[in-house]
Amino acid sequence: MLCFFACTTSTEKKPDATGVSTSNADSALTAMDQQIAANPKDPLLFHKRAKIYLAKKDLAAAFTDMKTALDMDSTKSEFFLTLADLYLIAGKSGNSKAALDKCLSLDPANVSAKLKLAELYLLVRKYDQSMHYLDEVLRADVHNAKAYFIKGMCFKELGDTSKAVSSFRTAIDQNADYYDAFMQLGIIMTSKHNLVALQYFNSALALHPQSVEALYGRTLFFQETGNFNKAIEGYTMILSVDPKNKYAHFNLGFIHQEYLKVYDEALKHYTRAIAADSSYYEAWFNRGLCFETLGDIKAASADFNKALSIKPDYAPAKDGIGRLEK
Repeated sequence: MLCFFACTTSTEKKPDATGVSTSNADSALTAMDQQIAANPKDPLLFHKRAKIYLAKKDLAAAFTDMKTALDMDSTKSEFFLTLADLYLIAGKSGNSKAALDKCLSLDPANVSAKLKLAELYLLVRKYDQSMHYLDEVLRADVHNAKAYFIKGMCFKELGDTSKAVSSFRTAIDQNADYYDAFMQLGIIMTSKHNLVALQYFNSALALHPQSVEALYGRTLFFQETGNFNKAIEGYTMILSVDPKNKYAHFNLGFIHQEYLKVYDEALKHYTRAIAADSSYYEAWFNRGLCFETLGDIKAASADFNKALSIKPDYAPAKDGIGRLEK
């Protein structure tokens, strides 16, 4: 059995790539509606409203406003940047790239477009192309923290953790408040069981104290290094912020099952993980293992079969059923 790591999103409301936070989007939208009513032929206003709709995740309204803005004026590079964001969120990476290419044709030195293209190529695992744009950005601005961060992500995915760590640290050197870089360094150091991971997660938490993601990362370090009291304390803290966090429940179940041998407590947490996500086949399987250990063969068989119904090629569940049928 394995401990499954999956970062959750922070509970804090932070500005996204649009520069608009979800908490003030409604008031910003009302103000923009009034401005557009007074100036219905100003494309900049439609563009600004599209960015607000983007922050609100109302893609249909955002696309409508972007079409209006571009019909009025198709020469502004920033319009195509926003259009690229929209297409990417909509899952249309090809359209997103076309919009970024158009942005660069209008403004060849546009750093934001180059960084977005680098991210896009990272997303589709075309690392050489991503590095090409990152190098262009860094030739123009050697202090660009985001370029170093994306480089770090490329190196991480390529398996070169030394260069990834160097790039993430350089990103922090350029921007001491780079939360994502602290998180990535914490994750890498956790994989190495290096105590410095705690420093990186604590730095991330200093920037965003309510981040479930950072709390989870720090707590997983305790679990991975055998400090189960601290791990239980950390997962309990996460559940006080996010009571339905399936990963916290799963890992509490795992600790009680695998290390503490307190199966009733493990069953409780696996059941809560399943309640949070009924498709969580690992939780069904691990709960089945607990039932098997306790001698409840009928319940174990039901859970193994449920795991297989969700993921038919899940070998541990097949093996479990095989054991029960002997």
